[in-house]
Amino acid sequence: PIRTIIIPIVGGCMNFLMMVGVFYFGFSSGGDSAKNAQTAIGFSVLFFVVGFAYLIGNSLMRGRPVFLPSEISHPMRDNPTETRR
Repeated sequence: PIRTIIIPIVGGCMNFLMMVGVFYFGFSSGGDSAKNAQTAIGFSVLFFVVGFAYLIGNSLMRGRPVFLPSEISHPMRDNPTETRR
């Protein structure tokens, strides 16, 4: 459970807090620092949108689902409480 639950949750929280810090710094500071932070935020949003569009477009073109269909068996979904070795 540490590698599959705790570490991803802590990592997600740390990434979220870092993003909040970048937004705070980008909109509260003045001058070139604010402009540079806002430019970085804009590029990050653009990169996310392009990557998400590629993921969806590529999945549609290949005829593959983005998420694992419910009819396919997978050990992480079928036995979530069972530990891996």
